[in-house]
Amino acid sequence: MGVLRTTIGGNPNVGLLGFASDGVCLLGQAGKQAAAVGSALSVPVHHLSLCGTDLIGVFCAGNSHALLVPGIAFDAEVAALRSLGIRVEVIDTELTALGNNIIATDRGCLISPDYPDDVAQQISRALKVPVERATIGGFENIGALAVVTSRAAVVSPDIQPDELALFERVLGLRPETATASMGGPYLRGSVLANSRGMVIGESCSGPEIANIDQALGGDWA
Repeated sequence: MGVLRTTIGGNPNVGLLGFASDGVCLLGQAGKQAAAVGSALSVPVHHLSLCGTDLIGVFCAGNSHALLVPGIAFDAEVAALRSLGIRVEVIDTELTALGNNIIATDRGCLISPDYPDDVAQQISRALKVPVERATIGGFENIGALAVVTSRAAVVSPDIQPDELALFERVLGLRPETATASMGGPYLRGSVLANSRGMVIGESCSGPEIANIDQALGGDWA
């Protein structure tokens, strides 16, 4: 349990390559780092592809009720996820980078304003939570600008007061703010986290790691 600063397959964008919950970690390429990732997050690690790529974190989102994947995911990939006991909901949408456009907890879900009503309703039914459209700093790719766990959240410092109020009301978490990768707002790409620990990319500075660590866990349960 705790903090692991690393690359995955030489890539510091560790959040793009994985999805983590309090029960499991899904990774594309990991190599020798898989065991260290599992140890930091205190969950089993499973390797798979999604949409024919290693970009697990880009293409999926979810909470404890379901994992959302886009319709371009291969049938074999969906079957592999279901074989792990994961409830999978396939979302047919042109906005296929679900991880970049959705933020979900077991209390609520925020989605990009670009998703139509029928997709919003499908997401709400699958995750069993209310869904609202949101922006962060005026940007619609909200999933790329925040990291949430079951107990904490960190978000881009560009978030505006009204956006912050909506984030807290819908998701049930009051986020701290931080940057990643030497001042960037795209936190999700650099961080893979659950309530027990986090994996953070080597492109993040020491102060950024300290800020994100404090926001998401600090002492880590």
